[in-house]
Amino acid sequence: MTTRLLELLSLMEEDPSDPFLQYVYALELEKSGMLEESISAIQQMMMKHPAYLAAYYQAGRMLDLKGERDAAISVVRAGLKLAQQQNNRHTMAELKYLLAEMTGEDE
Repeated sequence: MTTRLLELLSLMEEDPSDPFLQYVYALELEKSGMLEESISAIQQMMMKHPAYLAAYYQAGRMLDLKGERDAAISVVRAGLKLAQQQNNRHTMAELKYLLAEMTGEDE
């Protein structure tokens, strides 16, 4: 386990309810070559913090990278709904682009 991952784990122990730390931990796992673990970590974070919009893009991308395109599309579509509810146009545009890459369609 990398020093950065150990630092993040320590910070998460201090503040286990911080979604940003959980999100960054998942991204760092992926960066360290642990795709399965990163997907698991980001999915757990999303269950605890379903309104954390940035996670939908990353989770969708990770699932697609793993070859789970249907699951990835489902996550991205859920993120699009949330982005619309939150009126977050920037993230909505990113999610639409990712979805178009996955499906070959513009939505």
